[in-house]
Amino acid sequence: MKNNFAIRKRQVESILYLMITFLPLSSIANYFHNRIEFTYLYTISSIITLYIFYKYKKKKHISKIAKQILILLYIIFFSFLILGDQRSFDIFWVLTLPLIVVTIENYKNLKKWLYLFLFLLILSLVLSYLDLEIISYDSFALWSLLWAGIFISYMSYDYKRNQNDLKKQIKEYQNNLEKKVEKATEKILDLNTDLEETQKEIIQRLGTLGEYRSNETGAHVYRVGLYSKKLALLAGLDEHTAEQLNLTAPLHDIGKVGIEDSILNKAGKLTNQEFTIMKAHSKIGAAILSNSKKPLIQMACEIAGGHHEKWDGSGYPRGLKKEEIPLSARIVAIADVFDALFSKRVYKEKWNLTEIENFFKENSSFHFDPKLCDLFLQNIDQFRNIYNENPN
Repeated sequence: MKNNFAIRKRQVESILYLMITFLPLSSIANYFHNRIEFTYLYTISSIITLYIFYKYKKKKHISKIAKQILILLYIIFFSFLILGDQRSFDIFWVLTLPLIVVTIENYKNLKKWLYLFLFLLILSLVLSYLDLEIISYDSFALWSLLWAGIFISYMSYDYKRNQNDLKKQIKEYQNNLEKKVEKATEKILDLNTDLEETQKEIIQRLGTLGEYRSNETGAHVYRVGLYSKKLALLAGLDEHTAEQLNLTAPLHDIGKVGIEDSILNKAGKLTNQEFTIMKAHSKIGAAILSNSKKPLIQMACEIAGGHHEKWDGSGYPRGLKKEEIPLSARIVAIADVFDALFSKRVYKEKWNLTEIENFFKENSSFHFDPKLCDLFLQNIDQFRNIYNENPN
């Protein structure tokens, strides 16, 4: 639609510029040829054209301006039949009207202008037969003009009709193409969604490997992902980053696949030597996930290698402290410990919320990021609800 409007605007402007140029020149030429009636006609028409041009520049109403131009040109050209001379060629200018109409008028209004053109030609022919001395040309010239006018009008209309049909076909083709592109886009989006869901499930299943070997259910790693997302949102992280945490947090203990079953599943307290071996799961997990260029896996690597670091630097495996510990790992540390305390394990009973609150208060600024710890404690009921909605 915009393209059609721009084309019509350009065509109307072209006709206006031609009229502004040739009407004054025609007025001067007729003056020197002592054709006073034509001099007046062209002079008045020049003034009217300038007024139309002024209105166009001010308001740019294309349809209204096109109508005004055609009315003026009809008056000018059919005046030739009255003011013209049988010996002159003025009559032939009338035949340019259908060409101008088809140039600046839209298909919807084309017929009425062409019918008006033919009606005026027939009227001129009738007046010539009535011998009222109004028409300056004989009936033979007018018959010739009428047949030529019919032919040119038909050809002009046929051209515009074909052009309009072509535009419809192009528009229909574009619509069909858009529908095909839309369907293809929907299919691609569906495939991307399936791929994302598959990736999510693979990550969650990988995360359960460590838990499976330590006789825990996959619900733990699933809940840790949900806790991490919730805490990330509470901390002001955007939805995308929070969702990435939801996906990657389940891999926090992936390194447990490298720890022997006797240590993983020991019911009692671990010896110092056994605990040293157990701590290696952080390094193993980071090693498994290292050297990836994908942001998601890079975050998972940070979490696996950093969720046992402590705020005061006494954690493992690298003894990082405060902001040296990746934010993702600090968030998962709280999520992992909460779920471990709130769940029954082979080596402990389930803690109640009061005990958990006291534990986190005591370990804030020592084990956990104090700001994250405060956010967690202020919203602990939401984390309890997540646990209750996703039982083992």
